[in-house]
Amino acid sequence: MSYLFGDSTPSTLLIDYIDFLREALDFSVQVLAADERIRRGTTRGAEVRKAGEAEVARLETLGATLARAVTGTEVGAAESPTAQCAQALMRSSADLVRSAIERVHASVAGDLASIESDARRDRERCVEALASFLLRHDLPEM
Repeated sequence: MSYLFGDSTPSTLLIDYIDFLREALDFSVQVLAADERIRRGTTRGAEVRKAGEAEVARLETLGATLARAVTGTEVGAAESPTAQCAQALMRSSADLVRSAIERVHASVAGDLASIESDARRDRERCVEALASFLLRHDLPEM
């Protein structure tokens, strides 16, 4: 196929550079948008990690505070009902805190997996867009 210049004189161009530039810009926009989404995901991932760590620290502080409150109370003899209740409270609060920490870790892991999945999809779309672009445009002498 031969191309013409704007004044209708024949051109030695072997490809439609206007179409090539349009599609190159479209491809570039797709890549830049994906890059921005990946950057936002990375930032969000850091925020999720930080929030999770803060929540775990608060839970550990709560557990320690409960343990100090129970151990700081006069409970009487080791076999007394008060001592048994105190031991049950210690075990129960430790189990509850551990369970809550595990839920926080699971939530953080789920959020991070979702962020990574979104980033992986964006990278795959970029590769597909590049492949599509290159398949449509066979550059001269390539």
